This record gives sequence, structure tokens and C-alpha cells, in this order.
Amino acid sequence: MKSLPIILAVLAIGTAIPAWIPMSATQVVEADLVGQLLNRTGKQVTAEQVTSVRVVTWDDTASAPKVLEVKRSQGSWIIPSHYSYPADGGTRVGKTSGGVRNVVRGRLVTRDSKQHEDLGVVDPFFEDDKIKGRGKRVVLKDATEGVLVDMIIGKSVPDGDNLVFVRDADDSAVYTARLGAYKTDEEDQSADTSYDVSSRFVDWVETDLLKLKSDNIRAISVSDYSVNEQTAAIEERSLSRFTRAAGATEWTSPQTPEGKRVLKDTVDKLLTQATSLRLSGVRKFSLEWLTQAGFFPSESPQLLGRPDSLKVAFNNKIYALFGNEGRVDFTTKDGLRYSLLFGEISGEDEDKPSGEAAQAKQQDTGHNRYMSVYVAYDPAADEDAIKAKAEADAKKAEADKAAAADPTKAAEKPADKPDEVAKVAPGQTRAAKAQARFSQFFYVISDENFKALRPALDKLFEAKPADPVPAPGAAEPAPDAFPVLPPPAAPLPAPDDSPAPPPPAAATPAAATPAAPATPTPPAP
Repeated sequence: MKSLPIILAVLAIGTAIPAWIPMSATQVVEADLVGQLLNRTGKQVTAEQVTSVRVVTWDDTASAPKVLEVKRSQGSWIIPSHYSYPADGGTRVGKTSGGVRNVVRGRLVTRDSKQHEDLGVVDPFFEDDKIKGRGKRVVLKDATEGVLVDMIIGKSVPDGDNLVFVRDADDSAVYTARLGAYKTDEEDQSADTSYDVSSRFVDWVETDLLKLKSDNIRAISVSDYSVNEQTAAIEERSLSRFTRAAGATEWTSPQTPEGKRVLKDTVDKLLTQATSLRLSGVRKFSLEWLTQAGFFPSESPQLLGRPDSLKVAFNNKIYALFGNEGRVDFTTKDGLRYSLLFGEISGEDEDKPSGEAAQAKQQDTGHNRYMSVYVAYDPAADEDAIKAKAEADAKKAEADKAAAADPTKAAEKPADKPDEVAKVAPGQTRAAKAQARFSQFFYVISDENFKALRPALDKLFEAKPADPVPAPGAAEPAPDAFPVLPPPAAPLPAPDDSPAPPPPAAATPAAATPAAPATPTPPAP
């Protein structure tokens, strides 16, 4: 018991030391970390070590932190908060991870937490929602869920040459640093070192949903209609088809009105959407939610019998499927037809899809919209299959001709192999693979994308320019114009003021009366 006062006295002396040590001594201790890596390992972190990236920002509108996390699963990056939808692992994940993995501490700015607000390094999870100066928090983890980096990124350093204020989330000390400037040997040393931290879903998904190339698209079909939910009727407005032959640049349409032509700008926007469609959100596909999202299956024999109906199978039963606001089809040279159906307005918060928001009923502009994608194979549009069949038919015809000329060769003709007859076309395999991917989700697109993908009829065609009218006194046609000339006329008598013909050698009575001009006689054959 007698030792207790001594221990307490020692503790009292120990806690009193910081009260009289000069502040410069503290700064010296912190300055020892300048030039060292700002991560939890104290050594270089490689890209292969990172299996999880978590970004936290502050949402001023909701007065709450906003979180987005991506994880590596079976070699691919997914977004668990959005139904494990695939993330853009090549660009966004790599840049976000690479920008903070191996940041070098620069100048020590302060270790006073009261200055965090001014420097913009307040933790977005800080409970006081009235405090300003929230930073962006980036957390990297490895396969064991061990934290590799937990950094809060603040404001830019004034006149700091791309420097920002940073700190470890568990440390009040703030340093200057250049994000993304530290690159490993395998990374491009000339790459852009600017750094952007985002917790928006749209910034983390691939921008090429359909994975199509513009030059491979041969046909576009725009079905402009609406589904009347009260009468269960389809209110059709127009159906326009556009085609482009291989190697051609111009699109044609059998629906082009008289005196008009295909509006190139509209078709170009359709192609842009097909090749670089950017999503605003996703929702997991479910049959129970099909009609609520604005997609209506029908068993009607009349609708199933329509050649343009989209036939899909649900629970081993075939339906004709219609979107609430029409459809657009893109057909490629390998026979794949991508059908995009447009459903109801999306009234939920796409950044928090797990929350059940009220469905928007009023058709205001600017709302996101649900879309579903279906892929089918059309052998009649598969250029490679058509060419292969033509070659096979020509070869067979040649063999039949040879067999007819020499019956002994008929016995030598090899029979079709069963495995070749039943061979599945490559396009059919690709269509099945694509359909398996698209059938997992309802997609959400912006109102701007919707209008570009399903343009109204008055946006599809434009008036042809009037043919130029030659002005009076216009120049002669170009030499290659080949003007049509009138047929040659019979020669006319000489004018009165022309020189008189020489007198005849001898006068005769018949010459006293002038003879009428003679009609030229064609030469004898």
C-alpha cells in the first residue's frame, strides 16, 4: 500500500512534462515523419494488395456522409452497395487506389484538430452535422480486411503546385502532399497526376454498357409507343427503321416521308448512346417488380403473332414484352439484336438503391428512367453466316454438277457429319452470353439519354435541301456534264447578204428560173 503514493506521484510528474516542454520539441518529433509514406504499413503498397476501396464524402443536401465501396471478387471489381454491379476496374478503381497508396508526407502543417475545419480535413463521419470543412476519406484494405490506407483529403494548398492537405484518419497531424505523384516501376510515369475522389455510382461504372462498335451496327429500329395502363392497350405513334450497308456512311429508311431525308444528327446520337451509354443507377431484376418498373408481359396471341414483338421467356413461358415508353433495337453485322425497352420514371434515390423511395408518377422532365436490355440472335442478319452458307451452297452445287456429269463420283461424295450439322453459330453463343449479363438488372438512365435513345418522329427526318436553280447567265456546264444536244437540222439557204455563187459556164433556158433548195439526200450505203 505504501507504493501507491509513489506511483501516483510519478504519474503526476509524467503528465506535467508536456506543460513545460517547448512547442518546437513537439514539432521536431512530428517532423521526423516528413518524407515517409502516409499509410498503415510504413512501406510501399502494391496494386495487387488492394482488394477493397472505400470512398466517403459529405452530402450537403442530406447532411450525411455518402459512402461507396468497391471490392475485388474473383478477379473483377464489383459495387456491393449496388447489387454487386461490375465497377470500372480499369480506370476509376486504379486511379483512386493509385492516388493514395503511396503518398509521401510533405511539410507538417499542424497537429491542432481545431484547424481541421479551415484545412478541409474534418472526417465526413464526424457526428456534428453543423461543422464545415469535411474532407474526402479513402480507405484501402487487403484480402484479410487489414487497413492499408485510411486517409482524409482536404483543400488544396494555396499556391502549392497541386499540393493538398492530408492526414491519417486516426491522427490529428496534417501534412501537405501530392496525390498520385508516387508511382511504382510498372506504372506509367507520364500519366496524369490529377486526382478526383468521387462517391457517385455513375463515376464508378463502365461507360460502355452494350459494348458495341459503331461500325458494326447495320440496322436501327425506333418504336415510339406508350402503354396505357388503364386500358392495357398499346398506343402506337410510329415505327421507323434505318439500315446501312457494310462500308456505307449514309443511313436509309423505307419510312422516309416524301421530300425528306434521314436526319443524320439524330442517328449519330443514337450511335453514341449505343457505344458509350452511361448509367445513372441499377436495380436487381425481379419478376415481382417487372410491371412496377414499367415493363408489361402479354400472353395475347395477337401481340405474340406480331413480327416486331419482343418475345421473352419467364418461368419457361413465352410472352410478348413491352416497355411503358417504347423501344429501340440495334442490329449488328454478326446478327445480334440488342433491344432496349424504356419503362417507368425512376423515383428512387439511385445513389442509395436499397432504400425504397416513392415512385414518381408525374411525367416531369429531368427524371431518370428504367430500362431493360434483351439480346437475341438473328441468323438472317449474320453477315459471316450468310457468306459461309453461300460458299457452302456453291460448293454443293458444284459437287452436284460434277456428280451429274459423272455418276461414279456420287458414291465418293462424303456425307454430312452430325457434329457439323448441329454446330451452334458463334453469334448465337455471344447472344446467350450477353443476355445472361443483361437479365440480372433493371438499368436506370438519365432523361437526356432516354430522349437521345428514343427520339420522337419529328426528330428522325428533315426536309431535303432544294435543288439549286441556275441563275441567269450561269457558266456553261462542266465538261463531264455531257449535255443532251438536239438532232441535226437540215441545212438552210444562205442569207441574202452572202456572196453570190459564181455564174454558170453556159446559160440554158432551164437556168433562167431559179430552182428551189434541194433536200439533202443521204449518201448511198
